[in-house]
Amino acid sequence: MYLRAQRLLHLQRVIALLAMPMPADELRGALAAPMLGLLEADFYASYVWDEATGRFVRGVALNVDLVHGQRYEERYQFDDPLTPKLLARRSPTRVTDVLPQTELQATDFFNDFLRPDGLHWGVNAFAHDGRRHLGDLRIWRRRTRANFDDGDVAMLRLVYPALVQALSRSADPHALHAAPSRDELAGRLMRCAALSRREAEVVTLASEGLTDKDIARALGIGFTTVRTHLASAFRKLDCDSRNRLAHLIAQLPRH
Repeated sequence: MYLRAQRLLHLQRVIALLAMPMPADELRGALAAPMLGLLEADFYASYVWDEATGRFVRGVALNVDLVHGQRYEERYQFDDPLTPKLLARRSPTRVTDVLPQTELQATDFFNDFLRPDGLHWGVNAFAHDGRRHLGDLRIWRRRTRANFDDGDVAMLRLVYPALVQALSRSADPHALHAAPSRDELAGRLMRCAALSRREAEVVTLASEGLTDKDIARALGIGFTTVRTHLASAFRKLDCDSRNRLAHLIAQLPRH
C-alpha cells in the first residue's frame, strides 16, 4: 500500500490520538480532521448507540452542520437503510458494498437527508468489542469525487483494531485516567528516560502531532534546535518514529 507524504502525516496523527488516554467523545471528535485527511474525504460524523433508548446519540461531526446531525438523531436514523447493514459487518465497509449506489439514490434517506448536504460516497466503521457498540466513524465524499477504493477501505481497516481498543479503554471508567498535562508527561520522560527538561518538552509536543516548526514556535526556540533535541531523545528512547513515540509515552509509568 503506497501512501503519499500528506496521507502518511494524517495516519501518524490518527495513530497518535488512538494511543492517548482521553474520553471517548473527545476522541471521536479529535479523529475527525485527520481521518478526513487520511481518506481524502469531505464529511465526518460519529455516534454512539444507546442501548437504553435504542438510538444513536452524542453525535460529533466535521463539515456537517448541527442541523444535519440533529435531523439524524431525531428522525432520519429511523429511516436509515444503511446503518443496520453496515453495523452487521463489524468491519470497515463501503456503503456501496451493502447497497448499490443506484438503489441508495432511489431512497428518501438519500434524497431528503444525504444529498441536500452533499454526502454521496460513504465508508463507515462501527467499532464493536464483541459486547457493545463503542462508537462509529461515518465518512463521506461529495459527488464530484470518486467512490472509496479498496485501498481506502484497507487503510480504515488498518486502524480499526486500535480504534476499538481506544474506545473500549475510554468507555471503561476503571481503565481511563484523566489525560495527563504536558508538564506531567515531561516529568515522566525526565524520570523514566533520563531526558533533559527541554528534550522532554519537545518530545511531549511531538507526541501530540505538532510539526517541528510548530514546536519551535511554541517553545520559542530555533527549528534546528528542535531537530537536535528530537534526535537526542529518540536515541535515548530507542525510538525511530513519532508513531512509536506516542505509544511509548502512553506506556510510561505514572509515578
